[in-house]
This record gives sequence, structure tokens and C-alpha cells, in this order.
Amino acid sequence: MHFVFLAEDQSSANSLKMLIPQLIGDGDTFAVHSYHGGGRDVSKFLKTEPRKQIFFARLPELISG
Repeated sequence: MHFVFLAEDQSSANSLKMLIPQLIGDGDTFAVHSYHGGGRDVSKFLKTEPRKQIFFARLPELISG
């Protein structure tokens, strides 16, 4: 499985890059993107790939089981 994480700043992104490998399985991959709020819309980030939009739209359902 591939995980994508959005971090609020670069230091959070660096921390996640060190922490995540300890939490996910060996066969899983991940990416960390530093996202700076300040009025920027995260949906612009998600528009780059329609699959991400579908995933995030279904995320509440997936989390609740």
C-alpha cells in the first residue's frame, strides 16, 4: 500500500520521514509533502491525481470501517 502524508511545515515533514518507516510494513511505500496553509487550498494538491481525490472523499468511510 502507498501512503501520502501532508505535513504543515518542513520540520514536520522531516520528522514524519524518520517516523513512518517504523510504523508501516516492509512492503508499503510512502511520500511526505510539506504543505503550508496560509490560504492555499489543499484541493489543488489533490487535483494532480484523480485517484487521490477519490481516496480522500472516501476516507471517513474507510476509517469508520
